[in-house]
Amino acid sequence: EPDTSAAPQLSFELVVWPEGATETLLRMDQRVTSLDRAHTIRAVVAASKLLVVARERESSHAIGIALARCDANALVVGPIEGDERCVLPLLASLRSPALTADLQLDAISVLIAGHDALVSRLVAEAGFTVDFVNPTMTFGGVPLPGERSGYIGLIHPTIG
Repeated sequence: EPDTSAAPQLSFELVVWPEGATETLLRMDQRVTSLDRAHTIRAVVAASKLLVVARERESSHAIGIALARCDANALVVGPIEGDERCVLPLLASLRSPALTADLQLDAISVLIAGHDALVSRLVAEAGFTVDFVNPTMTFGGVPLPGERSGYIGLIHPTIG
């Protein structure tokens, strides 16, 4: 089981299902993917069990977001969007006993593309394993243009 414990001193706060969370995810997804995936995002949110937003402490501005659903005994996470420094704390929050005690989970699954240093950190610091490598986010097998640093964890399994 990966160790997704959060760093003790965070410059941001983690909030579970805050008011307006779906709209926050829609705005962030549009910004980081440059695509209108509102229909897909709304469908994934409707099927999801957990959503956590990382917000700057002083302004409450959303700087990261992660959505998760249950599939058998696995917590399937995606999308994860925003600032990379939020990823381990977001995953820790999603996997915390306070949120998952009733879910009987024994695994956590995340698809990350184009963030090799983050994947190395997840393996080294949190005990994740790499099952396969896909170098970039694609659409129809073609890498998407533009800057994708804020699109961290793909919708999993990828749909739409």
